[in-house]
Amino acid sequence: MKFAVISLAGSQYQVEEGTVFSTSRLPQKQGEKITPTVLLFQDGEKLAIGQPELKDIQVNIEIVEHHRGSKIRAATYKAKSKNRRVKGFKPSLTKLKVISIKNQELKEKEKPKKEEKIKKTKK
Repeated sequence: MKFAVISLAGSQYQVEEGTVFSTSRLPQKQGEKITPTVLLFQDGEKLAIGQPELKDIQVNIEIVEHHRGSKIRAATYKAKSKNRRVKGFKPSLTKLKVISIKNQELKEKEKPKKEEKIKKTKK
């Protein structure tokens, strides 16, 4: 399973290819593509942790839509004074879809193994 942990709009999200999620409203327009900072990447057994970020991993995200979230209500009251008040608001959100997670270094750089030369000794 291939996934990445990204940092976007002050929050961290664990995403896979095809993941659709919402975050705080972003200034970009609908249909634009963005690339957030990648903090962690795992592809099967291979794990890469950024110090603090990974520059060779690229996550491409498309902005699907801007929308308002569900209403958040906060009720306040004061005892014995019949003072009751309900406050609330709808947060502005952006719906995002992960298009691809790419590793810029497709193959790990492995050091070539030195061939040991076997010296034959004459008797």
